[in-house]
Amino acid sequence: MFDWKNASMELHQKHPHPLKMYKDMSQIYVAYGGNWKCDLCGRNGGVGMECYHCFECKNFDLCSACVGNNPTISSSHPHPLTFVPNPAQIYPHTSGGWKCDFCGKSGFNKKMYHCYTCTNFDLCENCVIYKV
Repeated sequence: MFDWKNASMELHQKHPHPLKMYKDMSQIYVAYGGNWKCDLCGRNGGVGMECYHCFECKNFDLCSACVGNNPTISSSHPHPLTFVPNPAQIYPHTSGGWKCDFCGKSGFNKKMYHCYTCTNFDLCENCVIYKV
């Protein structure tokens, strides 16, 4: 059975719902042996490949490359926020350590959404998902 609680969640500007990462789609796409197709770039995916799946729509999937190329999302912040899978690229002086500017939780090398206009404004996944 799919572990919904421990699934990684992403947001993408091309889709209105959170996407959950899963490596074995065989439980979701039983009839297709776990094979799936990215709805953005058309790349075919299979068991063992990261798939970001929308469980609200049931048939929307993105590959990790398309999720990683998610340029911006909007929030209550006045500037666009960009998904950053590796915070050490933004904060090398702290080895990827950062703090969410809304909830205050520390995120050491956890995925974040960064404002390149302010240069020091970041939100964690939870705050973005709950549309802060």
